[in-house]
Amino acid sequence: MINTRGFTLIEMVVYTGITSILMAAVIGFSYQFLDSMSIIQTTASIEETGNFILQKALYDFDHSIPLLPPAVPQALSLTNLIISTSSISFSILDHDFSLTPFIEIER
Repeated sequence: MINTRGFTLIEMVVYTGITSILMAAVIGFSYQFLDSMSIIQTTASIEETGNFILQKALYDFDHSIPLLPPAVPQALSLTNLIISTSSISFSILDHDFSLTPFIEIER
């Protein structure tokens, strides 16, 4: 009588091959998922920072002191306006608007 309990060598090779293919697919999908999550988090962080800078600029412009034009129109021309806050400098130079963040380094 032949003992039929257990697996043959061919069955074990087939099962190992199928398992390795499935594991490779799962690992590949996991890396793609982690990559896409990293991109989504980076995009959200950039959008949040942009919204903060925009809100800060709007707040600073709303609470700034208005500039009065000179009594004689040709006597003075406004070519450079710099409004500085604790972390961002807004400047208008010849109709060009720019935002310059200040980065403080602690030593």
